[in-house]
Amino acid sequence: MDLPLDQRFKNRGGKKTPALAPCWMKNIDFLLYQAPPVNPNDGAAREEWIERATFMESDLQSLLRMPHEAFWCQVVFDESLHRCIDSYLRFAPRPFDVVYTLPDNVQVKQDSLHRLIFMTCLRMATHKESKKDFITPRIFGDILYENFLFDVPKLMDLCVLYGQDNKPLLTKMLTNIFTQQPKYSDDLRESLPTILHVLNSVCQKCGLECDSAPSSPQKLQTSGPTSLTTMPISEFQDLVFYVSDTAQTLFNFLDVYDAAAKHMIQDDFPVKWCQRSEAILSTLMSAIADRDWTGSTLKPLLKGKLNAALAATAHVFHSLVFQNTLLPLMEHASNPAELYELYLHLMTAVLGEIRMLAVHEVLFPFSEDRDLLVQCCPGIDETQLQFIEDGIQTACCHRAMKSEGKKGKKKREVSFAVAEAVAPPPMEPQETIGACAPKMKGIELDSLISSVHDLLPDLGEGFIELCLEELDYNVERVINCVLEGRLPPSLDDIERTLERTKPTSDETESLLEQRRNIFDNDDFDVFSKEKVASDQIHQGKKEKSQDMSVLEDKSGIENFRELYNRYGSEDVESIYDKVIEYDDEYDDTYDSHLIGANDGDSADELAAKKVPLIFGNLNQRQQQASGEESEDDSDGEESQPLRDAFVQDPAKLREAQARRRATQQARRGRPVNTEKKKDVVGAAKGQGQSSDVLRNRASKEKNKNKNRKAQADRKRRV
Repeated sequence: MDLPLDQRFKNRGGKKTPALAPCWMKNIDFLLYQAPPVNPNDGAAREEWIERATFMESDLQSLLRMPHEAFWCQVVFDESLHRCIDSYLRFAPRPFDVVYTLPDNVQVKQDSLHRLIFMTCLRMATHKESKKDFITPRIFGDILYENFLFDVPKLMDLCVLYGQDNKPLLTKMLTNIFTQQPKYSDDLRESLPTILHVLNSVCQKCGLECDSAPSSPQKLQTSGPTSLTTMPISEFQDLVFYVSDTAQTLFNFLDVYDAAAKHMIQDDFPVKWCQRSEAILSTLMSAIADRDWTGSTLKPLLKGKLNAALAATAHVFHSLVFQNTLLPLMEHASNPAELYELYLHLMTAVLGEIRMLAVHEVLFPFSEDRDLLVQCCPGIDETQLQFIEDGIQTACCHRAMKSEGKKGKKKREVSFAVAEAVAPPPMEPQETIGACAPKMKGIELDSLISSVHDLLPDLGEGFIELCLEELDYNVERVINCVLEGRLPPSLDDIERTLERTKPTSDETESLLEQRRNIFDNDDFDVFSKEKVASDQIHQGKKEKSQDMSVLEDKSGIENFRELYNRYGSEDVESIYDKVIEYDDEYDDTYDSHLIGANDGDSADELAAKKVPLIFGNLNQRQQQASGEESEDDSDGEESQPLRDAFVQDPAKLREAQARRRATQQARRGRPVNTEKKKDVVGAAKGQGQSSDVLRNRASKEKNKNKNRKAQADRKRRV
């Protein structure tokens, strides 16, 4: 049985040495990572970075090629490797960082290092590689924790760098780490005060007061914090980037490993997170609107950073609330009342955070949470839920009222940009849809205006019409933007009580102008043309022209008469009569049976061929002549059977068929076969047979299957 790595020993100088020991470590000096050079014109810095990246790439590839024992000895005891991984996790470009184009050779090296670091960390988080190479799970957790191979900040950085492209593997990796070493969960809970302390320090930078008093003595300051409007641009930019990076990191961590939210609910962390973030982001957005950006192009970049941070803050809050309240309720937890009370507490506590609440409502509507709570907790008091819903609507209306004035105009621009960043993509404008774009006129436009006016009676119909035109005639977007105070900046200077100007009679289209027909603008359209070509109009029935002579010419019929005669009739020989001859072996016993029980026609009349009707009266005279001849031929024959005859004598039927066949052959000039039937029965058994009988039997045996297949095919064709 194979032993785990932590229980193996190896001989070294005649002594037993553990397989996981510093003496087995190879001497490799891993270099520290540096961010790629930003300046594309600095060739020396680019070459230096490529050379450093090449050495790092070679060392990491050698590390990954090591066997299980050598790899873990290097990972556990090589301090340079720890510093190399730490430097990459700290300084590697984040997906949400400022995008700048790297040269091709630099980008290739960066992608290679990015993959090698991830593969190294993934192998470090795996305690069992095969049946022979594994570590005891409990010892594996101790190795990770005691040697600081992973910690909470490293795990968060890994989620930021690799969460978008390798989320499944990263989720499995973090689940294994937290499962094998529960101490990481304790570290995560202990890191919550540190996160709040970071937000408090940013609040102090922004000149805001923190709710919680500092736990340690603070140094006296002779002057207050620097104003955000007079702060140097570089320092202000670092502050915005710091806040955005904090929010994005926590969001990516919870997105990859959502089970961590269960350890982040204590001490009202979700509420404190929203309150600090709301205060910081609102202050920074106001500072961006108030600062003088003359000669600088950083304003759109910083606004985008704050918008992304606001959306990340809303995502973090929703993840914490969902994982700790709604998800256990969906899984039928044993304490639904406590979970419901916790949900009410968290949502009620953040009703004052107007900006974050508006974005949260766009991303995660409260109506969905309400439906879920009603389904999972049938006996709840919906009055409390209605209070939260009213609070959300009140906050949105408060934002709309607060946006009045010059300062409100600037704030509304920021809020509109935030909503556009987090909201789903709007409808495609009418100009880009093409011919399929609906023309909002008349009744349709009146209906949309009345729908908005019923909900917002204080607004004028003219102002509503302009809002609909600006927002692509989307009633829901118009109502939301008005309530939340995030209308487009182009509508700021327009009075909200503006009345609608009714179109004049000249502008109104008549019923004929609205008509659409396939005959529009043709030669006879009396509605679009004053004069119509009357010479092209004919009244009454036209006279027959000379073209009718073509239809009256019947000379072509005579040309086809010879062709039809070749196929024969009842008295005319057919072209097929010379090809197909009668075979005596054909079984025609039942060919003359009556088709219907009450049919008085004879077998000859039933078997007669139909004559083409194209010959007209000529064929009728031929039929009459052939009928007289058939009467003369049948004078001496036996009378027809009774109409109610059920079954006739087969012998008599064969005799009648033979006479009809002889008559037809004589009429066509063929010799009648009068040969006597050959005797194949002979005398009784045991009395001997004559030579004629034996000869007849041999002939029958020889020719009994002759033409059977050919005749069967002939019957199938007929």
